[in-house]
Amino acid sequence: MCQLVAAMYAVHVGSGSNLFSPQIRLNTVKHYVNDMASLVGMATAYRDTRKDNPTYPKVGRILTSVHNELKRYETVPN
Repeated sequence: MCQLVAAMYAVHVGSGSNLFSPQIRLNTVKHYVNDMASLVGMATAYRDTRKDNPTYPKVGRILTSVHNELKRYETVPN
């Protein structure tokens, strides 16, 4: 459930719904989600909300799908 919220946050930030820039690049979105996961981890008992299993080394499948789509969107020519 927490990974789904992180994925929705990544889509919101990456879609251009922000104050300063029409679109934020994928690496910046990854940093924002990482910071959000750190904040949630400090405030709750969750270790890392980005992962399917807290002990698994990679980002979960939902966030990976969002990252792949944002990366694909960045590579589309104007």
